[in-house]
Amino acid sequence: MLKRHAALASFCSLTLTLAASCSGDEGARKPKLDGEGRDFNRLGANYANGEGVPQDYAKAANYYQKACDADFPLGCSNLGALSGRGQGLAKDDKKAATLFRRACDMGDALGCVNLGMVYESGAGIQPDPAKARAAYKKACDQLRDEREFGRVACNNLGVMMELGTGGAVDKESAGVLYDKACKSGHRDACDNLERL
Repeated sequence: MLKRHAALASFCSLTLTLAASCSGDEGARKPKLDGEGRDFNRLGANYANGEGVPQDYAKAANYYQKACDADFPLGCSNLGALSGRGQGLAKDDKKAATLFRRACDMGDALGCVNLGMVYESGAGIQPDPAKARAAYKKACDQLRDEREFGRVACNNLGVMMELGTGGAVDKESAGVLYDKACKSGHRDACDNLERL
């Protein structure tokens, strides 16, 4: 049985390593000078995860919006995840898809993974398996180690290539993608490679 991730990547688990401790709102008024977008994203992650502050999705959405407005792509990805779930703002799949596309266009692997999933599912946009493949490929091409989101993309792209979803069947390329994801620690990709 083929294994792939079918849900949007979670901002909670994916931003934990990016979140810095924050003692309160003071940090939001005066972001560090090393990159406002990054700092706003960290504050958003703190509020989304309840790290150092009470969990508050509305505040998280506000900070992620500021990060996205500052062209910090992970902020757009995280805001898209909140929008897709209706946490801290109204649920809006179309807005989530737009945010994932913006993040992906800026080179964010997580945004590309989520955009690929949205194109597969049709949440907020017309399903388009060929565009899903392209989004997954963009994220997979960025994979360098086990901490990166591209491993999910490599596995999902492998599944699509093995099945011929959104393009021709290519089991050889699927195996290469499974191997790449497996070597980065993606267990489902290892299972898919073994089964292939």
